[in-house]
Amino acid sequence: MPKVAVAVIHGIGSQANKRPAVSDERTFSDRLYKKLRGQLGRRVMKNDVAWREIFWADILQDRQDAYLKAITDKVSVGKIRRLLVQNFADALAFSRRGTAYQDLQKRIRSTVADLSHDCGPATPLVILAHSFGGRIMSNYIWDLQQGLFRYQNDFENLQTTARFVTFGCNLPLFTFSFPAEEVEPIAFPGTALPDALVQEPWWINYLDPQDLLAYPIAPIGPKYLELERSGGLRDVTINVGGPLKSWNTLSHDEYWSSRQFYRPVGDMLQRILDLA
Repeated sequence: MPKVAVAVIHGIGSQANKRPAVSDERTFSDRLYKKLRGQLGRRVMKNDVAWREIFWADILQDRQDAYLKAITDKVSVGKIRRLLVQNFADALAFSRRGTAYQDLQKRIRSTVADLSHDCGPATPLVILAHSFGGRIMSNYIWDLQQGLFRYQNDFENLQTTARFVTFGCNLPLFTFSFPAEEVEPIAFPGTALPDALVQEPWWINYLDPQDLLAYPIAPIGPKYLELERSGGLRDVTINVGGPLKSWNTLSHDEYWSSRQFYRPVGDMLQRILDLA
């Protein structure tokens, strides 16, 4: 039985593949998985790590595509307009009042339940969240911690979460409608972990300074800064992408295969495996 579970969620925009029928079929995270397999070994990734994707782009994709098709006789629908519709619509659509938010919660819940079945309810969980996926998972954990919903075991309530890893994250952009002193981060979710697995920082945020969609999290406000000072949160600056992408916004999609990202993630997974 796997010793550690990994739930990985993508960010805004359309994905290269349609949502697969099962959450253990790798699509958007395949590059990262293969890099980690090369680092940790095939046997470890196959036997000791349960890896599943939270795929949600299709919740909005059909409606976005239908709208773009409907306006082609009125405006030019090129790459930039399509990019704006897909990306900004994703960011704006997941209001807690909308049905899309409920559908998104079901996707997260389903993947986490799959992992619970793979591993058992006491297994340490690592959450890897790219871009807007960081905000999605932060909201989901917050709702759980506020008691808005509850599931049948500690794992499904994310109380065995050992690490929350965000990369290319734009969470700060969604906090400016509140005074900085009122913006509160999630608490450490892994309250059901054994003491040996409780290590800091439990929230690590990786960002490339040239990635205009990636931002440090600690400066959001006083409570986030306190989380950083107490050791729970760490912003880590890295350089992702090759010569053509590392210096511009194209770096946003390069975390998945960057050595500066996957190597520390692999080291983190190995440490958890050694302790589990």
